[in-house]
Amino acid sequence: MAPTLSFLVLSLLAVASSEESSNEEAQPLSKEEHTARQQELLTKHASQNDVQVLESGLQLRVLEQSTLENVTKPCEFCPIVFSLNASVLGEDEPFWWFDEKTYRPSDVRIPGLSIALLEIRAGEKVEVVIPPSLAFGEHKKGAVPANSALNITVHLISVGEETTYFDVAWRHIRGNPLVIMFLLYVVKKILDHYLLGDDEEKDSSKVTLAEMESEKNPRVFAEFSINGGASKRIVLELFGTTFPYQTKVIRAVFTPSSRLKGSTVQYIKSDSMFQVGNASRRLDIPKWEEESKKIRTTHFSAFLLTARVEKGDKCQYYITTAGNTKLDEDYTVVGQVKEGVDVAKEINDLGSIAGKVHGSIKITQCGELKTKST
Repeated sequence: MAPTLSFLVLSLLAVASSEESSNEEAQPLSKEEHTARQQELLTKHASQNDVQVLESGLQLRVLEQSTLENVTKPCEFCPIVFSLNASVLGEDEPFWWFDEKTYRPSDVRIPGLSIALLEIRAGEKVEVVIPPSLAFGEHKKGAVPANSALNITVHLISVGEETTYFDVAWRHIRGNPLVIMFLLYVVKKILDHYLLGDDEEKDSSKVTLAEMESEKNPRVFAEFSINGGASKRIVLELFGTTFPYQTKVIRAVFTPSSRLKGSTVQYIKSDSMFQVGNASRRLDIPKWEEESKKIRTTHFSAFLLTARVEKGDKCQYYITTAGNTKLDEDYTVVGQVKEGVDVAKEINDLGSIAGKVHGSIKITQCGELKTKST
């Protein structure tokens, strides 16, 4: 009985010891411990006699020499056929593997592997050890912890002729008639634009900025007090000879008795325009739209008076401070700044991309100046 009891006790102690040992082994390393272990393994691997350490930090070891007659190295854009087995350095379980896939070195997402593929000759089987800085760095990638060195076995089977991204794209395009039709359409539109001009340019019913300018056009002004300072004037030419109805509306807006005087600038979009106070006005929409059809906004840029219909039949006015493609969609050009460009720039500097006004800007006076037509 005694020997049997002793044997059972020893067996139980051995099982307990084994469980404790396995629990210790199962405990994952901390990030710092893992980083230190990887550096230790890199140093140990680099010290081996048959390992070549490149200037980049890559470590290469040829496992099998090439038996091919024409032994060549790949280029960055050469299609290559190779097999691969990749694991974290010091571990046996692979996280990535494949047999005979075609890639170009420039398309490989792991920087160290992309560099290594340029150093391997066709037919060779090479062990590549990649330091963390040329692998995934400080980022965890799937089953690969952060700061991991990679151990990759590459068998380079064949190297093709150099190709470019254009060659690859053309192989996909030439077999797809829909893509070819789309590209032909794009080319046609480009040629139409640069050789013939836009449809709007060929429409003689539309007018240019130079055609709208005239000494007979009425001029209005608004004086702005910026942050309580002295009033500064902006003079606007209205394109009255071209757009009589719109000009009539604007002249009424800029009379000293209108709501414009005493109002404040509440919207300044620093990359494009600012609102000219509270100057909304009811419109005869059919007349407004009829005149607006004549305007070719694609040629207009900064320091123009623009109008936008808002809330059904009311209009709000803005002065542009830069070229703005939105003019093509929502805004109508009704005049331009003739004097006070520096004032417009000063107002624009108090805005933001979102349109918020940083300061106080008040319209202290407004009115109409005498011209040859008034």
